Amino acid sequence: MASATLAGHYGRTIAIDLCHGCNHVWFDGQEDLHLAPGGVLALFEDMGRAAQGARQPVGARKPCPRCQVGLVRTRDRVRDTPYEYFRCSQGHGKLMAFAAFLRARHFVRDLSEAEVQSLRVEARTIRCTGCGAAIDITTHSACPYCHAPIAVLDAEQLATTVRALEAAEAERGKVDPTWPLRAEQVRRQTEAAFAALRQGHGASPELDLVESGLAIFAAVAARLRG
Repeated sequence: MASATLAGHYGRTIAIDLCHGCNHVWFDGQEDLHLAPGGVLALFEDMGRAAQGARQPVGARKPCPRCQVGLVRTRDRVRDTPYEYFRCSQGHGKLMAFAAFLRARHFVRDLSEAEVQSLRVEARTIRCTGCGAAIDITTHSACPYCHAPIAVLDAEQLATTVRALEAAEAERGKVDPTWPLRAEQVRRQTEAAFAALRQGHGASPELDLVESGLAIFAAVAARLRG
């Protein structure tokens, strides 16, 4: 795993571990709940770069990196959004797939039936966000194996994170005068790119729509953070 130091709330820094081979992230304790907007944005960059690389299957037994005890598969829900992760029974932390982390933070939304129909115009097969299986979207609107719906990163929720970061920087009195223009450019670029993605441009059996969206947003987020 590769270590990344991210901004947390109240001036804290949070060190997390990312596996670029299997697209999972390890959080010690409850660190995933304490990331500041700037830390989330930086994590998107790291996830976006990792999502474009080769994927390795996650082993059936997942040991805790702190105590080596096998992690426990856990299902949870935030409001109406279900997700799953693997937790250490000794309380050391949790291992989350990128998509699970994004679902827990409401950065992923399910496509409407109309959006799935648009997707079928350009794409035939995409990869499931849940289990990684190939979905023939000409006949299915959800994964036939794990039943996960077809999902995409939510451009509006990403824009909300950018606005929260802008407000946080303004409060610190360190706003770059070019920030408002760059933030608006990121918003427009993200909305345009995600609209194209929902219609099938860039969809493939190798990347699911969430990972494709991460790769897109990583590039625009890097320009925003300058």
